[in-house]
Amino acid sequence: MVGLGRHHSVELRGVTEQNADGVHRQKILRACTIGEELKLEVSRDNRDGAEPLRILRKSGEQVGFVSPHPDVAEKLGQGHKFRVKLAKVYPYRGHEGAHGAVLDFEEVHEVPIAAQKSGPTIIWIVLIGIVTLLLAAAAAKLLGYL
Repeated sequence: MVGLGRHHSVELRGVTEQNADGVHRQKILRACTIGEELKLEVSRDNRDGAEPLRILRKSGEQVGFVSPHPDVAEKLGQGHKFRVKLAKVYPYRGHEGAHGAVLDFEEVHEVPIAAQKSGPTIIWIVLIGIVTLLLAAAAAKLLGYL
């Protein structure tokens, strides 16, 4: 995937809640690293009158949710892809010892790998290399170097 350079900073919400399995999201957030790539999925929990996006670690643990930026929501609806990374962790106001987070959404474009175009080219390069080595060895033998 190739980034298109359009970034959207979004505050992670729900970081002081517990997940359905009883694990507190603060514990999960503390285990995350800045720059860590996260997954997003559309939630069916209709918070604040808008359908939020669940934010998950690669392991599937939910860190929180975001109400998508209108531009992001529209593009997701059109099938666009986004890369989500943890951009910043900061002390969470009103909850001593807790942390909040800011995410970076980057629109990405999937670039198909053209295996058919590169396949024959690589084969020809290898064959030309082998022929060149064989010719060089034969020339060296004729000249008495081998």
